[in-house]
Amino acid sequence: GLQEQNNVPVEYAIFRQGETTPIFESNSVLPGQFPSATFRDYRMPSWSANEPGTYCIRIWSNLEDDENRGNDSIPVSREFCFTVAYEIELAALNGGTTQQNPVYPIGRPIVMDELFENNGLTDATNSQATMYVYDPSGEEVYKESVQVQDITADGGRTLQQFPDFTPPLASGPGRYCVGVSISHPDDLVGSNDSTSFCFNVLSPLSGQILVGLGERFETIEEARDSLFHLGVSGDVELMLIDDTYTVISKKDGPDEPAIDFRGTIVGAGEDARITWKPHPNKQQVKIHLQSPSGIGM
Repeated sequence: GLQEQNNVPVEYAIFRQGETTPIFESNSVLPGQFPSATFRDYRMPSWSANEPGTYCIRIWSNLEDDENRGNDSIPVSREFCFTVAYEIELAALNGGTTQQNPVYPIGRPIVMDELFENNGLTDATNSQATMYVYDPSGEEVYKESVQVQDITADGGRTLQQFPDFTPPLASGPGRYCVGVSISHPDDLVGSNDSTSFCFNVLSPLSGQILVGLGERFETIEEARDSLFHLGVSGDVELMLIDDTYTVISKKDGPDEPAIDFRGTIVGAGEDARITWKPHPNKQQVKIHLQSPSGIGM
């Protein structure tokens, strides 16, 4: 404007994004003379956020007898918003590959890993992570600590490997639970630094097992999958109790059979034979094998 001003009021307000009530207001004065058609730099009182989040700010001046109030605020319309976060803020997440399989065999190594996230503004390096495993009785049977080399900022994630865990035969089958924690000296938020999950450990197969509707294995495919996953600890007789079974290939390759028994079944051998047979109450059982290749098994 053309008129000189003195001691001009300058104010600003901080809002949480989406809210209209300010959480902080500053009222100060640009001291001294403010000549016409000039600019002044002014350092306003500071504000510090108490917690992370997205905040918005409006700044305005209050010139005396201002005839154009439309340009007195910054920004002119809406607000300028910004994100406040910790420099490093780590979290242990549910989502590692170990958690994706709810059942594991006893006495065989399990690949152990955990997914970590950094919600901070800077990369986190050399963070210590510790994993515990408790057996069905609650006894600690595994504890391993590793250094997580790097978790990038702004929501970066790292899938960290730990040494394999082998469910001990002495602890037996049952429900095993895992606890994981991560720490960094600059992480000020501890509420999300740990997580836990559980999985079941089963014994190898042995003895007579019924295969059919309503039984432990309802299909031939389920029984086959468990043989390869759990292994055997002695002779196994898979008793077919239904009149008819249909096995359809899950793949379309020209060489794919209806059901594939290629591979190693842990424990199987001369002292641990696997036999498929009709239940003694059945005079006959029909098995239909369907595949594009025409190969049954």
